[in-house]
Amino acid sequence: MPLTLDDVESELSEAEAAFRHGNQEPEAGLDVSDAGFVQLRKACRSLSGADQLMADGYYTLTIEAAFTSIEKTLCSG
Repeated sequence: MPLTLDDVESELSEAEAAFRHGNQEPEAGLDVSDAGFVQLRKACRSLSGADQLMADGYYTLTIEAAFTSIEKTLCSG
């Protein structure tokens, strides 16, 4: 069954509100002051998630996560 706007609209609205208002606690390990270091940690976490995606058979998402991680690493310095 394909997703529709009704399936994600409330979650998207909540995410938009969270970004607009801020004040969220950073994910553990991402609360560092160096922006480059944050990007490297995010890249590592993306690759970790990609392992799970690949195990579940989501190869396209795995490839996208790998490219995103490479981009974060190159742009962190």
